[in-house]
Amino acid sequence: MRRPLTALLAAAGAVLLLTACSSPEPAGPDFEPIEFGQPGEFVAPGTELQEGDVAWMSVTAGSDVETQGATVLGAIPGSRDRFDDESADESLAGMVPVEVYVQYADVDASRLMLIPILDSGDEAGQVVLGNTGGLASSCETDLVDEYDVPYDGVTCFVVPVPDGETLAALEWRGLADSAMFEPDPNEVPYWTNPIRWTVTVPAPAN
Repeated sequence: MRRPLTALLAAAGAVLLLTACSSPEPAGPDFEPIEFGQPGEFVAPGTELQEGDVAWMSVTAGSDVETQGATVLGAIPGSRDRFDDESADESLAGMVPVEVYVQYADVDASRLMLIPILDSGDEAGQVVLGNTGGLASSCETDLVDEYDVPYDGVTCFVVPVPDGETLAALEWRGLADSAMFEPDPNEVPYWTNPIRWTVTVPAPAN
């Protein structure tokens, strides 16, 4: 029997934080969307990638299997003030919101379940900020595209990083973001040997 992804979903799942704040003015991270070109060979389990490196992979979402491309464009720290709202979870106090920008190509069903990894080796979570619940509301930028399948574009999510630590990488363990159960490692070798994008996050301004 396959086990539910309880621990992993608790770390990687989105925590919705509803705020009464007005939408921020779009800001501008220095990331530029890239050209993916035609799909290439599927990236091998255990592949180490850098920001901007494209990976093509076979993604299973329910009964659907699709070929999609992805890259982590980069990550930037946001203002600590974004976690100071009275409606924010108390567990986020003192953490730095790090915005992670991911570009996709040829998404027909579900995006990747990307797991944030801190420099300590621990897994981190994700949060959704803003009263619309949309991905674009989570990051203070106009770089993010409206998400509607079939999808080609940039998405963003926020990782709460404890003070004194930094976001070191994003891992893909072979699952779509809609997955609810651990896979059979014999069928999904990425589960125990993930693809890993290393990221470099600038120091926060405050």
